[in-house]
Amino acid sequence: MTRLKSRRWQVLLAAVLVALSIITLLAIRSQTDTLAVYRPIGEARAAWGALGWGSYRLTLAETGVWAMLNTEVLVEYGSVVAARSTCQPGLIPAGCVVSSLNEADLTVPGLLDSAESRTEATTVTLEGSDPYILTIVHNDPEVLDDEWSLRATAVEVSPGATLPPLLPDAAPVDPLPDLVVPDAADLAGAIDEAEAAWLESGIESYAILVEQADETGVLTVWVVIEGGSVKGVDARCAPVDGAESCAITRLTLGQYRVPDIYGTGLFAAARAAAEADTGDQPPVELHPDLHYPVIIRTETQTITVLALQPLED
Repeated sequence: MTRLKSRRWQVLLAAVLVALSIITLLAIRSQTDTLAVYRPIGEARAAWGALGWGSYRLTLAETGVWAMLNTEVLVEYGSVVAARSTCQPGLIPAGCVVSSLNEADLTVPGLLDSAESRTEATTVTLEGSDPYILTIVHNDPEVLDDEWSLRATAVEVSPGATLPPLLPDAAPVDPLPDLVVPDAADLAGAIDEAEAAWLESGIESYAILVEQADETGVLTVWVVIEGGSVKGVDARCAPVDGAESCAITRLTLGQYRVPDIYGTGLFAAARAAAEADTGDQPPVELHPDLHYPVIIRTETQTITVLALQPLED
């Protein structure tokens, strides 16, 4: 292909992307025009407070240029106890990543606080009170690709309600195999060798089930990773005996990837535990075949990988 033809293809591709962006923007604006009568945030707060719900299920559907996120949350007495989220690509596939779960973005009061703190480019509409339906639309014409809309629907539930699993067809969790305990005399070197072996396997897409236990509760997290990026998460929190509650406050999902990427991931956690090593038990135990850290012990918590299922790319 000549340089001229290559240039023409680049121009054509750019034109297609611009056209798709305009279509998305018009769709968001159209949605804004067809919403129910706009009400101030204060009225939305009052309507929510009047419900007095202790526990509720919140469904969030967020649409933007970069990705479409669908999230379900269980809230008990103001605390997030379970959340599951998946993404689908927008106009730019690389934008489809579930990066974190933050309690401030997963409750109705948190959503209202966030909307109130934004610029005038954000509008809030209360569409119903039971079920409580809230729509937030953001469109800042001065910022490129900054258009998105969020529809939140809350329904009262009884305490102890559950969410459907993220991976209903996941294989049963097998008992842990006989794990490899690295030599304490060269723990750092053993972890480096294990990570090199993991990377050599070429596994970049997998579903991983991680359990994190501390003095307040047990957090169980399924994470789906495709091509090294988090595409789905299912987190559930259960209090330990004697603890009043267990809450999901903030989860940075990169920590559940196996390799050490910019200081996050299971191997990064294993290195940190190895350096601290203050307990009587080994800080790190490795999988005998795939070499990833299965158990990571720190002074405050124990991380256990209960299952890891490679997926087809």
